[in-house]
Amino acid sequence: MHETKLAEPLGHRVIAKISWRILPLILLSYMVAVMDRANISYASVQMNASLGFSAAVYGLGAGVFFIGYSLFEIPSNLLLVRFGARRWIARIMLTWGLISGLMAFVQTPAQFYVMRFLLGVAEAGFYPGVLLYLSQWFPATWLCRAVSRFYIANPISFMVMGSIAGLLMSLDGALGVAGWQWMLLVEAIPALVIACLLLLYLPERIETTAWLSEPEKQWLLDHHAADHAASGAVQHDFWRTLCNPVVLGIGLTCALTFMCANALTYSTPKLLMQATGWSLGTVGYAAALANIPTVIAMLAVCWHSDYRRAPHYHIAAMLAIAAVGGLGMAWAFQAPAGQAVVSVLAAYCLFNAATTVVGPLTMPAASATLHPANRAVAFAAINTIAQVGNFLGPVLWGYAAGRTGSFQFGLNIVPFILLIPLGLILFMRRNRPRTIVLATAAA
Repeated sequence: MHETKLAEPLGHRVIAKISWRILPLILLSYMVAVMDRANISYASVQMNASLGFSAAVYGLGAGVFFIGYSLFEIPSNLLLVRFGARRWIARIMLTWGLISGLMAFVQTPAQFYVMRFLLGVAEAGFYPGVLLYLSQWFPATWLCRAVSRFYIANPISFMVMGSIAGLLMSLDGALGVAGWQWMLLVEAIPALVIACLLLLYLPERIETTAWLSEPEKQWLLDHHAADHAASGAVQHDFWRTLCNPVVLGIGLTCALTFMCANALTYSTPKLLMQATGWSLGTVGYAAALANIPTVIAMLAVCWHSDYRRAPHYHIAAMLAIAAVGGLGMAWAFQAPAGQAVVSVLAAYCLFNAATTVVGPLTMPAASATLHPANRAVAFAAINTIAQVGNFLGPVLWGYAAGRTGSFQFGLNIVPFILLIPLGLILFMRRNRPRTIVLATAAA
């Protein structure tokens, strides 16, 4: 019945309006966030040699971002509720833009660690805050599709970053500035610009929105009220939210998935250069093109997940595909050079698309059993747990590479780690309670 109502002309008009008003700004914001977080994967090709950073130093620096990010996830999301999404997300973008630019001036491992930690603190709360914000605008039957339409910023950012990395780093020595410094400085500027756009144009609440008519506002409020009623009554217990099986299970699924994905993400340029013998510029364009299947897969899978109302099964399918892609990469790196080029790129496309699509599926899987009053803490808690995996991935990957002298050990073990969250998400689907009521201290 709910889906039928969404098919009404009024419903289509409302969803289209809020999609065009909100999602482009959010997409741009997230795209810049991912670029500023991950652009050291390209910078490292020059930076590590210039500053004398080992694989272990770089891996720890790449991963320490997620410590700062994790520690401030929940406080940041609660402050977003207090000050409003428009102001708080703009504040996040302003601070991470400034810190991302300052990353260009690090000279020692200690400075590298501190700046990466501060970048994590600055960005903390952005992703769960955006999820909370979208859940306040889009009805439940549209939430996964809405999330996918901003989450495609993740692969798009790697497409943009890969396309321009070689160009920016070719400025090496211009005005006495290294190529990797040029890249970090230039790519920090969009965050500052978008922070101003968010303050000017991001709508705050349904009730105060001028571009929705009264019938449209009422339609949206009625559907949210129906979603809220279906999720059960709220209970005011902060710690039960943090310890709830759904929060812990979804968080662990994300942590293990992101651990594997991030391990490869921060070494992708070096991996592809090693396998293909191509220059950094060529590898950048290849990595950019490899993200096109990710965008297509994300939109298609999330649409189908909303249509079937089965996010758990879609997550499991993506994890199975990612494991196959991981096995393909492990095999391809030992194949003859001619086969390796095609095999590595094909396996990387498969692995990258599948692990990336898991992200937008997990929060809708959790939100079906979360009362809206509980989501600020629950979404932040899930993302905090996920950051443990994001931190451990680059650190363990760098340690293993340093100990063994190659990436092969990491490539061999990643596919088998992915089987753990696959089994966990199927167990959760089989044993999930019909209604789980969570709570926040602020409710």
